[in-house]
This record gives sequence, structure tokens and C-alpha cells, in this order.
Amino acid sequence: MDGSVCGILTVLFLVTLHYLARQSADDELVEAAPAWIEFARRHELRYNELNIWGRFKGYALRVDTEQHKSTRSKFNLTRLVFAVPALPRTVLIEPDYRFNEFPIRQEHATPEVTALLQHPSVRERFSVAANTYREFTIQNGHISAQRNGRVPVTVEELESFIEPAFQLARALDEAARSGTPTSRSG
Repeated sequence: MDGSVCGILTVLFLVTLHYLARQSADDELVEAAPAWIEFARRHELRYNELNIWGRFKGYALRVDTEQHKSTRSKFNLTRLVFAVPALPRTVLIEPDYRFNEFPIRQEHATPEVTALLQHPSVRERFSVAANTYREFTIQNGHISAQRNGRVPVTVEELESFIEPAFQLARALDEAARSGTPTSRSG
């Protein structure tokens, strides 16, 4: 085979891969829709295509998808937002994966917020959430999380995407309501 034929075959192969990757992102959204509708119905949430919102086990929740396109690829982003009534709206927490401490800015580190974040159940749930999501923040009284790539296409996948953030929201609220000091007892 001469060089020009190999070059043409290489280009055709790359174009085919590119097309399949783009088509796969679209197919994933179509495949996911029935599961998202079923999840919304089970939890009495509102939905519109791959958007879900409403009260999930007592907490305001929004889950949606967004498709990002570049000249070379297309990928899906799934994100969620939970309202956390226990947190002051001024708190900003962003996981810092280099340290085993809560990354809270000094100006937000009131004794109450620091105690809340040091509560054992909050620490545990925070660690799980920080390791589950690609992007994860707590800001303005909301937990925001996202993952790139494959959109949850089954009810079970959607539940496992939402559960770590829900557990953290619940742990934050319970710790705040209990007024219990951190794990100093021991």
C-alpha cells in the first residue's frame, strides 16, 4: 500500500471515530431519558427532558445535563444542586484534595461553622462527596456537584449520583440542629 492510501485510510478512520464519539454522546441522552422520568416520578419531582427539580426527601434539589461541544469532541455534563438550610449563605467550601482538612476560607471560619464541619458525620459525608464528584463546592447555602462523561442512564445510576450530596446535606442539617460539639468527646 502506498503512503497516500495509508494516509486516506487513517483520515477515514479518525473521522469515523470522531463521528461515533459524537453520536455516542447524543445516544446517551436519548437512552437516559426514561430513567430520569422514572426517577422523577418515584420521588414526586418535576422533570423536563434531562432536568429534574423539586423536593427530594425534604431538600430542594435540581439535577440537569448539559452537552459541551468542541471542534474535536462532544461530551455530556451532569450536575446537581442541593439547598442546605443549615449553612450560612456566606460560607464557601471547596475541596482541596492535598489536605485532609476542610478547605474553608478564613473569613468564613466562624466557631459555629468550624464546629459544624468538624462533626464526625459531616466529615465522613464530606469526604465521600469530595471523592465522588469531579467538581464539588458548598456555596451560598447550596451543595453543587458535577461529573463529566457518561450521563446516568438508569434509575440506580441517577440515585448513586445524587446520594452522596444528599447524605452530606442531611448530615450538615442534623449536626446544626443537634448543636452537638465536634468529636472533642472521646
